Amino acid sequence: MPAGADFVYPLVAGGIYHFNCNGTKIDFIGGASQVMPYGFHDDVTMAADLKCMNVLGKNDGDTGMVFDGAEYHSGTNNQIEWVTAGQVEMALTNAGTLHVDADVICYSSTVSDIRLKKNIKPISSSLATICKLDGVKFDWIHRDEKENIGLIAQQVEEHIPEAIKEQKLMFYSNNDGKDYKTINYDMIVPHLIESIKELKLELDDLKNQLKSK
Repeated sequence: MPAGADFVYPLVAGGIYHFNCNGTKIDFIGGASQVMPYGFHDDVTMAADLKCMNVLGKNDGDTGMVFDGAEYHSGTNNQIEWVTAGQVEMALTNAGTLHVDADVICYSSTVSDIRLKKNIKPISSSLATICKLDGVKFDWIHRDEKENIGLIAQQVEEHIPEAIKEQKLMFYSNNDGKDYKTINYDMIVPHLIESIKELKLELDDLKNQLKSK
């Protein structure tokens, strides 16, 4: 079929179709149980939604993207999940939260332009606030990760409530569907900066007292 010519392929409802794209043609197999005898190198337009339960590798059938009801899906409604070797490793919830069951290696930046902000006010008592937080070592209950270091969310919530958010944590809670507290450590950094400035003022004051003796 010449490039640019339109043709409607008569696909059968409920049929299973395999798409083979090799740079020179697209073959459709299924439905009528035959390869459509048309080879072309051109754009393909879908005239309606393409609906499927999962998208898996041809030679790796337990790795890919799965949707509600699929074999490897966790069962959480309205959630897109990515699996490798039959295990859910990443999930995008209907709230827009992305869960990843390992390190995320990427470039990231924090939006901070003053032109996008309003109601800007200084924070106070940062040194006293930081001194009320305890750094701890701990093991995760549902993960094979030992000797972690961090803060306790409930304690942070008492003194920096803005840094706390509650959400479901499928990879940390054995996917029990409950909401758990998380810490936005970025919101603690400004308090650390202000604490250093407070300590600097105290140090300068002590130096001046020594000089005056």
